[in-house]
Amino acid sequence: MAGAPMSRLILAPFLLLGLCPQLRAGSSALAWPVEAQQHEPSISAGEGEPSDCPAVLSASDSLLLWAIEATVAHRYSLASCLLAQACAENPAEPLSVLLQAASLQAKMQDLENYAERDSFVALLARARSLASQKLTSQPSARAFFCLGVVEAYSAYDELRRGHQLSAYRHGLRARSYFEKALAIDPQFCDAAVGIGSFLYWRGKALRYLAWLPFVSDRREDGIRTVLDAFPCTKFTRWTSVSNLSWILLDADRPAEALRWAEEGLARFPESRFFLWPAAEALFRMGRWSDSEAFYRRILAGLESQVGSSGYNELLCYLRIAECRRATGDLPGALESLDQALAVRPGNGVESAVEELRERASRLRREVTEELRRQRKTDVPTRTR
Repeated sequence: MAGAPMSRLILAPFLLLGLCPQLRAGSSALAWPVEAQQHEPSISAGEGEPSDCPAVLSASDSLLLWAIEATVAHRYSLASCLLAQACAENPAEPLSVLLQAASLQAKMQDLENYAERDSFVALLARARSLASQKLTSQPSARAFFCLGVVEAYSAYDELRRGHQLSAYRHGLRARSYFEKALAIDPQFCDAAVGIGSFLYWRGKALRYLAWLPFVSDRREDGIRTVLDAFPCTKFTRWTSVSNLSWILLDADRPAEALRWAEEGLARFPESRFFLWPAAEALFRMGRWSDSEAFYRRILAGLESQVGSSGYNELLCYLRIAECRRATGDLPGALESLDQALAVRPGNGVESAVEELRERASRLRREVTEELRRQRKTDVPTRTR
């Protein structure tokens, strides 16, 4: 999948663990819990980070709800302080700690900067410990769900570092925990989303072995499972939206992927977690100008974020160049490629950037040659 942000394709099943407010009757607007409605925040991407946590919510679930909205809107400092407050109110709750890990991972992925990985791993370990402690007293679907998400994040982390076998083992454990959650509570739709995601990405990984009698390709089953479970999810609404976008893109169904990305953008208009799949879907549909506009929105958002490694900026410029080349704007394509090659990525992404830079250089040579031939053809023939 040339040009697509591959890390997002792998992470998509568990990108953002989120608490979903219920829909107001007869409205597409999202309603906050009763105790929070009088202080319903308006969190949007691009706003400055507050210096202190606003002291307007006290119930832990309300704090978690606000924190996930802040994360999706890239308000990472706000999400961090809200989650810290939730952990202080209920130190034994694994979901609060798990959301801390999820928010941190979302930030690292958004900026393609994994300098805080050690903190992320420590938070996962803490969430695993708390969930396991919950299970010593009685079976708990919520605790098993938390353990499943911990294993899913661990699988992604191992895969990102090139440890494929270890990642697969974590993925199998994640599925097992999700199944245990469903065995206790068959209506726990969030766990079903996790299973559906696993089925799809496992099928993707093992598709070349599907001819073996003990290996089955259940990607379509995975898509159906996620679609069926989505309407009743409580914790993973925005995960499911982003997840479905990337799954459908991978399944070569860009129009459907775009519809799901637009669902996320309807609530979070400048969230890059939905802008990325929307831009990619438009690109694959041949809507070059629209795709370029979305990639420019991603770039504009990244410019306001401190700590970006530059990797995603380079990727955006490269995609914009491809859009311009497709429309015949060769000078514009060269301009974008020069911008891509001028990006100086930060530490930790050098090897990942090298392939992109090689691609940009190769594309620049091709576009330069096309432009040379075009100009040669356009020169009027001199008459004697």
